[in-house]
Amino acid sequence: MEKLLKQILWVMTIALLVGASIAYICLTSKVDVVEESLGGTTINKFYTVDTSATTTVAGVAKVVLLPSTSRKYAVITNTSATIAYLAFNGTSTLTSIADSEYVIPLTASGGTYTINLDNLYRGQVVASSSGVVTVRSLDAN
Repeated sequence: MEKLLKQILWVMTIALLVGASIAYICLTSKVDVVEESLGGTTINKFYTVDTSATTTVAGVAKVVLLPSTSRKYAVITNTSATIAYLAFNGTSTLTSIADSEYVIPLTASGGTYTINLDNLYRGQVVASSSGVVTVRSLDAN
Protein backbone atom coordinates (compact mmCIF):
# COMPACT_ATOMS: atom_id res chain seq x y z
CA MET A 1 0.00 0.00 0.00
CA GLU A 2 2.83 2.38 0.91
CA LYS A 3 4.53 1.65 -2.42
CA LEU A 4 1.30 2.48 -4.29
CA LEU A 5 0.96 5.80 -2.44
CA LYS A 6 4.57 6.71 -3.34
CA GLN A 7 3.89 5.92 -7.01
CA ILE A 8 0.74 8.04 -7.00
CA LEU A 9 2.63 10.91 -5.33
CA TRP A 10 5.42 10.59 -7.93
CA VAL A 11 2.93 10.69 -10.85
CA MET A 12 1.14 13.71 -9.35
CA THR A 13 4.47 15.55 -8.89
CA ILE A 14 5.45 14.94 -12.51
CA ALA A 15 2.01 16.06 -13.74
CA LEU A 16 2.30 19.25 -11.69
CA LEU A 17 5.76 20.01 -13.13
CA VAL A 18 4.62 19.36 -16.70
CA GLY A 19 1.53 21.57 -16.19
CA ALA A 20 3.66 24.39 -14.76
CA SER A 21 6.07 24.11 -17.70
CA ILE A 22 3.25 24.28 -20.23
CA ALA A 23 1.73 27.30 -18.46
CA TYR A 24 5.11 29.09 -18.50
CA ILE A 25 5.60 28.41 -22.21
CA CYS A 26 2.06 29.63 -23.02
CA LEU A 27 2.49 32.83 -21.03
CA THR A 28 5.86 33.73 -22.53
CA SER A 29 5.25 32.76 -26.17
CA LYS A 30 3.86 34.73 -29.08
CA VAL A 31 0.14 34.82 -29.74
CA ASP A 32 -0.84 32.07 -32.18
CA VAL A 33 -3.77 32.72 -34.46
CA VAL A 34 -4.73 29.58 -36.32
CA GLU A 35 -6.40 30.52 -39.56
CA GLU A 36 -8.15 27.89 -41.66
CA SER A 37 -8.71 28.86 -45.27
CA LEU A 38 -8.96 27.28 -48.70
CA GLY A 39 -5.20 26.91 -48.74
CA GLY A 40 -5.10 24.78 -45.57
CA THR A 41 -4.07 25.69 -42.06
CA THR A 42 -1.54 28.43 -41.42
CA ILE A 43 -0.22 29.65 -38.09
CA ASN A 44 0.39 33.39 -38.05
CA LYS A 45 2.29 34.82 -35.11
CA PHE A 46 2.25 38.41 -33.98
CA TYR A 47 3.26 40.29 -30.87
CA THR A 48 1.00 43.33 -30.61
CA VAL A 49 -2.30 44.71 -31.87
CA ASP A 50 -1.57 48.10 -33.43
CA THR A 51 -5.16 49.25 -33.93
CA SER A 52 -8.66 48.02 -33.35
CA ALA A 53 -11.48 50.17 -34.70
CA THR A 54 -15.15 50.30 -35.58
CA THR A 55 -16.04 52.31 -38.69
CA THR A 56 -19.50 53.22 -39.95
CA VAL A 57 -19.78 53.39 -43.73
CA ALA A 58 -22.89 55.00 -45.22
CA GLY A 59 -22.99 55.19 -49.00
CA VAL A 60 -19.43 56.51 -49.35
CA ALA A 61 -16.05 54.82 -49.12
CA LYS A 62 -14.10 55.04 -45.85
CA VAL A 63 -10.65 53.88 -44.84
CA VAL A 64 -10.89 50.87 -42.49
CA LEU A 65 -7.17 49.97 -42.41
CA LEU A 66 -4.37 52.48 -42.82
CA PRO A 67 -1.15 51.44 -44.58
CA SER A 68 1.27 49.63 -42.25
CA THR A 69 4.74 48.40 -43.19
CA SER A 70 4.83 46.23 -40.06
CA ARG A 71 1.46 44.48 -40.59
CA LYS A 72 1.54 40.70 -40.19
CA TYR A 73 -2.14 40.08 -39.54
CA ALA A 74 -5.42 41.94 -39.93
CA VAL A 75 -9.07 40.99 -39.81
CA ILE A 76 -12.05 43.01 -41.04
CA THR A 77 -15.61 42.00 -40.09
CA ASN A 78 -18.96 43.33 -41.28
CA THR A 79 -21.30 43.39 -38.27
CA SER A 80 -24.28 44.88 -40.16
CA ALA A 81 -27.19 43.35 -42.06
CA THR A 82 -26.05 44.94 -45.37
CA ILE A 83 -23.22 43.74 -47.62
CA ALA A 84 -20.03 45.85 -47.67
CA TYR A 85 -17.22 45.95 -50.22
CA LEU A 86 -13.48 46.18 -49.55
CA ALA A 87 -10.93 47.65 -51.94
CA PHE A 88 -7.20 47.23 -51.66
CA ASN A 89 -6.78 50.72 -52.68
CA GLY A 90 -4.31 52.78 -54.51
CA THR A 91 -6.75 55.09 -56.26
CA SER A 92 -9.99 55.11 -54.27
CA THR A 93 -11.31 58.40 -53.06
CA LEU A 94 -13.49 58.84 -50.02
CA THR A 95 -16.54 59.15 -52.26
CA SER A 96 -16.41 55.87 -54.15
CA ILE A 97 -14.39 52.78 -54.94
CA ALA A 98 -12.92 52.95 -58.43
CA ASP A 99 -14.33 50.38 -60.87
CA SER A 100 -10.84 49.26 -61.85
CA GLU A 101 -9.88 48.21 -58.32
CA TYR A 102 -10.03 44.70 -56.96
CA VAL A 103 -13.15 44.63 -54.81
CA ILE A 104 -13.90 41.98 -52.17
CA PRO A 105 -17.51 41.56 -51.00
CA LEU A 106 -17.89 41.32 -47.22
CA THR A 107 -21.14 39.48 -46.56
CA ALA A 108 -23.66 40.80 -44.07
CA SER A 109 -23.89 39.77 -40.42
CA GLY A 110 -20.38 38.54 -39.77
CA GLY A 111 -18.65 38.39 -43.16
CA THR A 112 -14.91 38.44 -42.45
CA TYR A 113 -11.77 39.01 -44.49
CA THR A 114 -8.40 38.03 -43.04
CA ILE A 115 -4.99 39.32 -44.09
CA ASN A 116 -2.17 37.07 -42.91
CA LEU A 117 1.31 35.93 -43.92
CA ASP A 118 -0.17 33.90 -46.80
CA ASN A 119 -1.88 36.91 -48.45
CA LEU A 120 -0.02 39.80 -46.84
CA TYR A 121 -1.17 43.24 -47.94
CA ARG A 122 0.28 46.26 -46.14
CA GLY A 123 -1.51 49.06 -47.95
CA GLN A 124 -4.68 50.96 -47.23
CA VAL A 125 -8.03 49.11 -47.22
CA VAL A 126 -11.22 51.02 -48.01
CA ALA A 127 -14.82 49.87 -47.39
CA SER A 128 -17.97 51.00 -49.17
CA SER A 129 -21.64 50.07 -49.20
CA SER A 130 -24.92 51.20 -50.69
CA GLY A 131 -26.41 51.43 -47.20
CA VAL A 132 -25.23 51.99 -43.65
CA VAL A 133 -22.81 49.30 -42.44
CA THR A 134 -20.52 48.93 -39.46
CA VAL A 135 -17.12 47.37 -40.08
CA ARG A 136 -14.76 46.27 -37.29
CA SER A 137 -11.05 45.98 -37.99
CA LEU A 138 -7.97 44.73 -36.15
CA ASP A 139 -4.42 45.36 -37.35
CA ALA A 140 -1.51 43.49 -35.75
CA ASN A 141 2.24 43.12 -36.12
